[in-house]
Amino acid sequence: MRMIIYRLLSIVLIMDLIAIVYFLSVKYMSGAYAAFTLVATILLAQICLIRCKCGCRPGLRVLVIWTLLLDFELYIADSLLLRRCPNCKRDLQ
Repeated sequence: MRMIIYRLLSIVLIMDLIAIVYFLSVKYMSGAYAAFTLVATILLAQICLIRCKCGCRPGLRVLVIWTLLLDFELYIADSLLLRRCPNCKRDLQ
């Protein structure tokens, strides 16, 4: 069930990024600030949602890797397709 919620949050994150672009294009800054806050909340929820038996938080690891490489599109792809722990290679479901 947690993996389904994790993936649904990834889809909501994509829609929120589209909303940020829209709000910035029409210069509605308070909506953009609210959408940025929602992005941070979604990312924190994804980090805290899944914990492997080895103690690793796969959401945090995937976020850190793709944030350091500055590739948000691959973060979305990895978060939607996350099935195994990147640390111990166990199934998360």
